[in-house]
Amino acid sequence: MDWEGPYKLSEFFSDPYMKEKYHRPGVYLWIEEVPDGKRRLSYIGRASGRPTLWKRHLQHYAFMVGGLYTIPKEFRRSDVAWIPDWTMEETAATLLSLEKFLNIVEEGFRFASACRSYLWPATPDANVRLIERNLLYDLKPTGTIWGTMSEPVTRLNIRHREPAWLFPEIREHIKNDSLFV
Repeated sequence: MDWEGPYKLSEFFSDPYMKEKYHRPGVYLWIEEVPDGKRRLSYIGRASGRPTLWKRHLQHYAFMVGGLYTIPKEFRRSDVAWIPDWTMEETAATLLSLEKFLNIVEEGFRFASACRSYLWPATPDANVRLIERNLLYDLKPTGTIWGTMSEPVTRLNIRHREPAWLFPEIREHIKNDSLFV
């Protein structure tokens, strides 16, 4: 796989070229630049074409800065992850307080600005769902549990050609070195 990026999540809103280039299906991953200076592979996702890679990133950014996504503890003043679970008392208390909610929005912006996205625009014959599932299992992003524990029914031999996202601290968490050429 040849990955494109890195892109800031905000670029999908601010750069008109992004809509044109990524108005198609594909898979993507996010690298978080944690405040301690390290980086981690946090997320792997897919865009089926409805929505496109571009539209999916608009959705992610809006949900992230709007407090609808988990915000890791490293990006919060409280040093406790924000998990927007509507059944929890803390979530209700935050959503009912303008001051508390504005803090979540600020922390969401901080988190969004620390994420870099790398994309693989799909070829016409690609099964993005299957590719995403294999990437989840092979690369085990830190912000996702689904798909990381059990081997996919259909295994693909995905090889990454000199990915720009493969920093030393990320490589040490990936068990299979044969994934990279």
